[in-house]
Amino acid sequence: IVITRGRVMDPERQLDSVMNVGISGGTIVIVTADQLEGRRVINASGLVVAPGFIDILSYDPVEPGVWTKLADGVTTNLAMHGGTVDPDQWYRAVARQKPPLNYGASFFYNQARMRLIGDRYASSTPAIRRELLEIAGKALRRGALGVSFSLEYVPGVTGEEIIPAMALGAHHGVPTFFHARYSDMEEPGTNLDGLQEIIGYARRTGCAV
Repeated sequence: IVITRGRVMDPERQLDSVMNVGISGGTIVIVTADQLEGRRVINASGLVVAPGFIDILSYDPVEPGVWTKLADGVTTNLAMHGGTVDPDQWYRAVARQKPPLNYGASFFYNQARMRLIGDRYASSTPAIRRELLEIAGKALRRGALGVSFSLEYVPGVTGEEIIPAMALGAHHGVPTFFHARYSDMEEPGTNLDGLQEIIGYARRTGCAV
């Protein structure tokens, strides 16, 4: 396949120019200003040719949403707002749907916590926190791409739980995703308070947020 005369934008190489792209066996093999020939030629004049976009804060890939994403240039759907407690089960379930894009998920801390405690307002015990860290560690080793928290929905989660989980994320080289504790500017507890809380955890643990 040859894509001709498109505005090729590749942030990794800082490329932004009208170029021709050659594809063989599903892999880009050449990007050049020289003329190319192929079995199939796509004229991209006036259009942008770019790597597929990665949606880093989505939910599980489902129809018809995945096709809408593709139409917008998204080729990777990452369920990092929520995610899963069991990556093996999640990846098998999504694979059965045969989605037309790449996919992945985070470890959903709140879901694991609710299974163990069952009360979104309750505090955790040291034993529960240790068990949650074990579950999180297993999930990260089995393909979870990060750790996600939804603090507004489970107010009982405190820094005693968040900091160790973020430290674990930093150890595995994965980010943490947050639905912050507050979603408005009404006192007590504002957006700014929620952001300061999360930034404080990032500073203490070195985990990307």
